[in-house]
Amino acid sequence: MSLRTFHLFFIAASIALCAVIAVWGVDRYRTGGGGGDLALAAVCALLGLALIAYGLKIYRKFQELGR
Repeated sequence: MSLRTFHLFFIAASIALCAVIAVWGVDRYRTGGGGGDLALAAVCALLGLALIAYGLKIYRKFQELGR
């Protein structure tokens, strides 16, 4: 596995982890949790969005370097 492939895989895995934690935080909040659970969900959702933007930027950069 190349370093490029590993980097993109690691970004995708991090996005998936952020999504799971965000859903878990919302579920905990809905079942009687406190504001900290909702804050955790919001932070993870924002981090997931930032990772998506970063992943797209890196993917485009890898495409440029591959030419």
